[in-house]
Amino acid sequence: MSFRSIISSLILLILPVMSLAAPFFSVTSSDYSITQMKNATSTVGITVTNNSGQNLGNITYNPGAANGVITPSISSTSCTSSLNAYASCTFNVSLASGSTAGSAQIYPKVCYAGIICSSLPQGSPIAVTVPENVGHLEFQQSGSPISELDLASGDSGTIMLKNTGTAAVTGLSVNEGDLADYFNSSSCMGTLAPGASCSISYDTTGVSSILTGNILATADNTDDELPSLAVTISPAGSGYLVFQQGGSDIIDTLVLTTGTSGSFTLKNTGSATVTGLSFIFNTLDSDEFDTSACTSLAPNASCTINYTSVTASTGGYIQVSGTNADNSPLSQNIDVKIGRAHV
Repeated sequence: MSFRSIISSLILLILPVMSLAAPFFSVTSSDYSITQMKNATSTVGITVTNNSGQNLGNITYNPGAANGVITPSISSTSCTSSLNAYASCTFNVSLASGSTAGSAQIYPKVCYAGIICSSLPQGSPIAVTVPENVGHLEFQQSGSPISELDLASGDSGTIMLKNTGTAAVTGLSVNEGDLADYFNSSSCMGTLAPGASCSISYDTTGVSSILTGNILATADNTDDELPSLAVTISPAGSGYLVFQQGGSDIIDTLVLTTGTSGSFTLKNTGSATVTGLSFIFNTLDSDEFDTSACTSLAPNASCTINYTSVTASTGGYIQVSGTNADNSPLSQNIDVKIGRAHV
């Protein structure tokens, strides 16, 4: 067989493979534009789809070529050496930057039989930018970045502002806006070194209605991603007081018999503790009612009011007051009439 015949035979063998594979693999990325600091790593997912209509084997996956700025590598994958017709798989590419600033274009690719390869379309690479040394600020709580913070009235604690960049930031300041009465950022001023943090304390005592606002951090020598923290402060729950006897609410009148002894209860059916309980006895002798057990009530808690040898011959009422009760100034009044025994 002549050399020309051999070449013709090889072409006839290769052409079906090329017509099968080359047009029918598609490669896409979860992200096409990334900015990251020096000595950092980001990850993108590369999805490969077999559009050929046939099961293919002998498939290999390549994260793309390294350069002086970025070193790509496959960190995890659902892809194997075979891919069924119309099936897809994803391999994750880690993009590691070193100590050199610059930009890079990464083209992960998939190859069939080692010779027919598909990559991201030309003009659609993964563009990675590694800037010169700058700071990067982020709000953190318990070591994790946050962009929202939900608080309730009475909460107190600390959040952090951290420089996760590669250079010190200068001229640092924090603007609490309408939340300045509840946040103290006095330690977050001036310069913040790479890896350093400053603390912002908060105390939301006294908030009686929903407050919302944003806390903004600004500084020089940072990237363009200056952080903003959206804060919502909600009023704490409130208590609700009811008088009860025998486990049931006293709907109308508590009837006592002169000279008898017994008890009834005060219950907090609300969602927050009621404190500073005090009582008024109108036309009744307060010495005949022991309310010493009723100073504060947690949610769903009750206290007992004991009475002994009631002597008043006319009725009256008992009024209770407390702090953080929904029916404050506790309009729940109870008439106490002296007469027949309560049934």
